[in-house]
Amino acid sequence: MQAVLGWNITFDNHNDPVDFIETLDEFIEGTEVNKEKLLHLLPRIFKGQALAWYRNNKSLWNTWDDFIQEFQLQYYPNNQENSLLERIIARKQRYLEDFNTYLTDIQTLMRRYGKLTEEGKLERIYENLNTNYKYYVKRKDFSNLSELISITKDFEKLNAERYKPRSTANAATKPTLPSNRRPLDDDRIHRSNNGRKINPNYNSETHCWKCGMPDHLARGCRSRRAIFCCKCGIMGRTSFNCCLKTESRTIENESYTIRDVTRDNRIFIEIQLNGKKYEALLDTGATNSYINHEIYKELLEAGAMQFDTIKKVILADGSIIEINKALTLDIEIDGISIKH
Repeated sequence: MQAVLGWNITFDNHNDPVDFIETLDEFIEGTEVNKEKLLHLLPRIFKGQALAWYRNNKSLWNTWDDFIQEFQLQYYPNNQENSLLERIIARKQRYLEDFNTYLTDIQTLMRRYGKLTEEGKLERIYENLNTNYKYYVKRKDFSNLSELISITKDFEKLNAERYKPRSTANAATKPTLPSNRRPLDDDRIHRSNNGRKINPNYNSETHCWKCGMPDHLARGCRSRRAIFCCKCGIMGRTSFNCCLKTESRTIENESYTIRDVTRDNRIFIEIQLNGKKYEALLDTGATNSYINHEIYKELLEAGAMQFDTIKKVILADGSIIEINKALTLDIEIDGISIKH
């Protein structure tokens, strides 16, 4: 009796019934209380409407299992198993949610469901990972949950270092640049997760320069861009601060001149559209080219050919916009002309 009173647990209609039964089982196992005798002590635990339910039905229970069966029938959601399975499938790792929080939640649902094999649990945990984690964590890189946890910790550590603010001391010893520019050899650009490749078998001639996977080209790739050197495959850096590293802010190439590299590794080049000079963001994995509204109006007034189109575009922040107009332009890059 005293042991049960010391548990300090109660149940009414506002509590989670599944959590209540799990907690009750844990206390019973820890104190070795006789379950059948506990039936008569439940009035000390139930409150409000739950206590009324107990008084109305206690005469129907001969064993603890009878009580559990009736309790679940009364308080558990309808189709509990189907509901749990749906919640497991729907429990995705949220944006900026750390892996441990996500893992604890989905493991709780899996334990309550109780019908997944260890392999099935591992597959579901990986399947529901946030996309950013999947760029780093490949399914073939782990065979059990401990290995998966270890790899995700590496990823989170790398992410924390990448976005760590620069110290005052470091800022004082480096040359001053405009606020929107940073030297190519900035430490945060060069970190690379100890030489880990986007794909162990990466080959720049046979693998995509956008996602690192084989058998397709970047211009036809539907995956989100991963940060890695497209020459050697090392993650956490681009080719311009890895295999093509240079101290110069202007990089000469056989087909174009790179005018600048921004602090977030975006590369700008000088181009001509219908004879007018503009600065353009270079994206080798893009399947379409886009201009802002001001340039659109400028080119339209200069006689550019316009046609109707319907296209939905996913922006970097995840929002979607619809485009209904397009232009056919003469594009020139360092003397090379194309119509696009």
